[in-house]
Amino acid sequence: MRGRPSRRAWPLALWLTWTFVAHATGAKIKHVHIVFSNHLDIGFGGIGDTPGFDDAVISTYFQDHFPKASWLVSLYLECPERLGIKCPDRAAQKAFEEAIERGDITWHAFPHNAHIELFDSSLLAFAVQLTHGLDDRFKVPRKRMLSQRDVPGLSRAALPTLAAQGVRAVSVGVNGG
Repeated sequence: MRGRPSRRAWPLALWLTWTFVAHATGAKIKHVHIVFSNHLDIGFGGIGDTPGFDDAVISTYFQDHFPKASWLVSLYLECPERLGIKCPDRAAQKAFEEAIERGDITWHAFPHNAHIELFDSSLLAFAVQLTHGLDDRFKVPRKRMLSQRDVPGLSRAALPTLAAQGVRAVSVGVNGG
């Protein structure tokens, strides 16, 4: 479509704009942050010919996807073997913990993607507290940004509970269609 850049052109356009602004202001760029967001669709569908049962999907994520992408932090570090999940070994967990300590791995203020409208205020508060427990465990600042994906919108009724738990910003993204 003429006049509209393709999806592949957006990163280049963003980089050029950023470079121009930094050059025009004389700013020296010391850190570039790359934000990657993904979520786990347990039960949404299978992987290949494997049915989308939670143990099969989680095991596939642990063994194939997570070494290359994002992690379910608490489940990865405290893997309950009795669920039939193939858990990471201690060396993999230690490498992961060290990456957190270096700042290579981080997370947002919510432990998973959710239909927050189905939560009562106590469950919503607990979910943020679960994340803040990880923040405290690794001695990192408590997360104040919640990233919500694939859920069309967010009820404003959730905002007082989120604010009471220290959440100050929400990013909502949904599938096109």
